[in-house]
Amino acid sequence: MLSNTLEKKQQLLEQSLVTQEQHYGADHFEVAITLESLGNAYGNLGRKTVSSGYVENLATIFGFPDFFS
Repeated sequence: MLSNTLEKKQQLLEQSLVTQEQHYGADHFEVAITLESLGNAYGNLGRKTVSSGYVENLATIFGFPDFFS
């Protein structure tokens, strides 16, 4: 049951990310918040590699592109 809820959250966040990137641009603060939420959602689903990709994008938006290097 919890896994279904997390997967639904992930799907809704993915849809939101597309809309936000179209509206605000890929480097906007609102997009960064959604990237953080997606990173957390994927992490909670056990998909750490995907999660870290979202967190790296988040770091780039905030001006720390080499934070995870």
